[in-house]
Amino acid sequence: MAEGKLSGRATEALTIIVSILLALGADAAWDIQRDRADEAELLAGITSEFDAAVQELRVDSLARDAMHRRYQLALAHRRGDVASPDSLVAIFGSLLDWRFHTPGHAVLDDALTSGRFQLIRSDSVRTAIMRYQRQRERLDVFEVAEREIVENQLEPYLASHLALDRLLRPADPAEVARFGALLRDDDTFGSLLMLKRQRTRMARTFAGMAASRAEDVVRALTTEG
Repeated sequence: MAEGKLSGRATEALTIIVSILLALGADAAWDIQRDRADEAELLAGITSEFDAAVQELRVDSLARDAMHRRYQLALAHRRGDVASPDSLVAIFGSLLDWRFHTPGHAVLDDALTSGRFQLIRSDSVRTAIMRYQRQRERLDVFEVAEREIVENQLEPYLASHLALDRLLRPADPAEVARFGALLRDDDTFGSLLMLKRQRTRMARTFAGMAASRAEDVVRALTTEG
């Protein structure tokens, strides 16, 4: 009789243990399934962001190339190869312009700050993204430097020497001529031009690297997908 009770209790205990293990296993399976669904949603969002980032960085690169060509025209003008009025207006616009890293990464940024980034199982995808992030931060440094020379030096200098509103399209020919003479003869202006050109060139170089890193992310996502 005692043996029967003992056996019944053992069976009952075993049943409880098995039930607990099954419940834990079901919870674990549910957690895994939920993580995979969250990962798929995260990767879809990141893929969309990087597809857009690659396109935006390419467009940005073309704009930087155009700015660089105008600086070359400005330097040639200082050496005596007189630029046309239209070219001078374009040079003026480029001197007061700067580019900045425009691609939005709301999904990625949220994943990095919330810890959801760890949902991504692929080492190659995570590595490619983090390399892009580092390049993105480096680019920010040069873009800030480019913006600061415009805001802190070029804008005040030009505003004190020219009627800037008269250089907007349609530009006043007399003010364009004054700008051309200032660009040709003023060495302080020439120095500012060189600094702006160098900073734009550095930003252009690092923007190209950021674009390459973004393309690496797209390739990694495509391979893993």
